[in-house]
Amino acid sequence: MESTIDYKSIDPVVLYDIFYETGTRLGGTYVALMRKARADGDLQQEHDWRDRHQQLNNERRAVNPEDTEDQIKHIHDWDALMNKLDPQLT
Repeated sequence: MESTIDYKSIDPVVLYDIFYETGTRLGGTYVALMRKARADGDLQQEHDWRDRHQQLNNERRAVNPEDTEDQIKHIHDWDALMNKLDPQLT
């Protein structure tokens, strides 16, 4: 689902919080997928989700807190990725 929020009009401090928490939500999706893979006995898939979670954390740390355009891009990208991954949780 495409967001209708005008992120450019949001205070930069609030925008950074939204960016950071969007990453946290995606991280939670990765953890849920890791647990599902473990429960299914798929250790390789569990490892792959763990790697993606670590990459997410590294990517999030690399974003400049003052670069609002990059934050907005990540918010949109991460929301789209969560929408794509969510069906795998059922």
